[in-house]
Amino acid sequence: MKTTQDINGQKIKRAVRASGFTKEQVVASVQDCGLRFSLAGLDKMYRDEFPLNDTFEILGAIALKCGCLVSDFGESLETKTA
Repeated sequence: MKTTQDINGQKIKRAVRASGFTKEQVVASVQDCGLRFSLAGLDKMYRDEFPLNDTFEILGAIALKCGCLVSDFGESLETKTA
């Protein structure tokens, strides 16, 4: 996964919900990694609108908090061809 076109915002949303953490807790953990990120930024990512800077670092911090891999946010081949 090398571009944000491979990322599915709904999969990020599902991972956050499945983690049991609130959106605020996820945002705070990204901020604790030294990255600029906000609740509005997370909501935008849910809608497939990704930040211009530090996108994959932010995705990595979200994945770390949710206990999954960044690749879990990607679209599968079945999703792309359907």
